[in-house]
Amino acid sequence: SLDHYVAVLETFERVASFGYKRIGFIVSKMTGRVQHRWEAAQLMFQKLHPDQDCIPPLEGAYDRDRFLRWYDKYKPTALICQTLEWAEYLHEEGLRCPDDYGFATLSQETVPSQRAAFKEGALSRQFDHTAGMDQNSFFAGRCSVELLAQDIALNIKGVPKKSKMTLIDSEWSDGDTLREQD
Repeated sequence: SLDHYVAVLETFERVASFGYKRIGFIVSKMTGRVQHRWEAAQLMFQKLHPDQDCIPPLEGAYDRDRFLRWYDKYKPTALICQTLEWAEYLHEEGLRCPDDYGFATLSQETVPSQRAAFKEGALSRQFDHTAGMDQNSFFAGRCSVELLAQDIALNIKGVPKKSKMTLIDSEWSDGDTLREQD
């Protein structure tokens, strides 16, 4: 599976390298499925970078009012998230990426389908070349097949007594959703 901790930590590092000091993090409801590695990475980033303003993560951004209250309270200069469901809310408020805030995705693979759901072309164009992590999903699939083939070749059947995990590195992609800060 994806090394979620490293992917999130590196994303924070990359966003901070552009000079962003107030990085907001929107976590999905799946965070429990990845043993809260996303939040752990954010906490480590904040420990390693005491010059950064600490913004508590927002779990899900599906509710417009809840998201905008969080955004107005903490005023992030950049956002990290796996999805774009919040982008229409900021667009409706007159905010544009990257002019008013930066953005990095944790899942490059999902951005095209999310952009396709936007009703307004101007909003979609803001995310044409999104900065963020490619989760290497195809490579992860190949690794899964290799592990299954190994178990078949070794005649390993049933649920193993001890679990094993293969962690897949993600890869950073530069994009137009981040710009150097003063």
